[in-house]
Amino acid sequence: ALFKLALAEEKLNQLKNAVSSYHRIINLNPNLPEAFINLGRVYKAMHNLNKAMASYQEALNVKPDIAEAHNNIGNILQLLGNFPEAITSFGKALKINPSYALAFHNLGNTYQTMGQLGKAINCYLNCLKCEADFIPAYYHLGLAYQNQKKHEQAVGCFRKALLLKPDYAKATCYLFHQLQYLCDWDDFYDLRDQIESATLDSLHKAIKPDEAPFLCISRRINPALDFQVAAAWSTDIARRVKNFSKYFTSDVKTDHSWDASKKKIVIGYLSSNFRNHPTGHLMSGMFRHHNRDDFDIFCYSFGENDQSDFRKQIQRDCDRFVEIGMFSYFEAAKRIRHDQVDILIDLVGFTHGHRLNIAAMRPAPIQVRWLGQAGTTGAGFFDYIIMD
Repeated sequence: ALFKLALAEEKLNQLKNAVSSYHRIINLNPNLPEAFINLGRVYKAMHNLNKAMASYQEALNVKPDIAEAHNNIGNILQLLGNFPEAITSFGKALKINPSYALAFHNLGNTYQTMGQLGKAINCYLNCLKCEADFIPAYYHLGLAYQNQKKHEQAVGCFRKALLLKPDYAKATCYLFHQLQYLCDWDDFYDLRDQIESATLDSLHKAIKPDEAPFLCISRRINPALDFQVAAAWSTDIARRVKNFSKYFTSDVKTDHSWDASKKKIVIGYLSSNFRNHPTGHLMSGMFRHHNRDDFDIFCYSFGENDQSDFRKQIQRDCDRFVEIGMFSYFEAAKRIRHDQVDILIDLVGFTHGHRLNIAAMRPAPIQVRWLGQAGTTGAGFFDYIIMD
């Protein structure tokens, strides 16, 4: 009866009540792994990732061979940016259940986030072998092909996803985007109006739209809508890291670990594009022009090392170059805080492979947006934007 009550409370979005009901179940019988899994699901919906992780781990303490618990832990680790451990967790799930389509799908998403597109595509294809109508796999496979610049294959995947689920707004958005690349205007106005309607409906309901900020600015000229969409996405990111940002919100004037006697201001640049990339082209010669009497320049990189001249010049011209690609978001924010960065400048915005979660934790007392996205993030965790 308590299980039915908790599930009903979940469905009605009465999440605090559902937590209470699952705890009552656990008090009555602490050997029910399903109760811990469901409790973890509710905590995740409440954006309390620490408690969600602990609940899934409790399920495994009761019964170690639950593929679903390993998969769910992998999802939490992925949300936290801890990709190597997420891969390990999905691997454990697939070892228990080699036909677990969802685990293949989630493993593919992790590889795609890491930029390992070949491995991601293999995972999505394996997912579809296990479950031929797994709709999100077609969508994410389309994204992987898009990132490989295989636009026609991407279009085919998005159309397949929409064939199976005609109201799949994410697939509609990226189908529109890929047709723009191919200069295919046959469905332009119908798709544009569908996306506009779905985006406005989400904003009216105060939820994050499926349309990504970078897609919104390329769909039509409407700066007010661009801001609303970006702000909704940034608010969602800030909510996800809320339980971690408390570690960084202390005023540096009262933070005894902060060295107030520093002679120089530390500027930290955060990017995945210190390489042969438009951002790298635009700024590779800039770092050596900072006044070293007043500033120390640190670069925090979470992108690939392509061994290009752009990469080498940036590494040579900054005072400290830190690789954070394998750090979780929290570990990266801790490193920035430990380095006592006074001004953190994000160079990515809502472009491919961003890690705005790091900035959302507010590891630096002053945070700035610049260059990598031709538009606003609408984020409260940035104090300034440098724009033309």
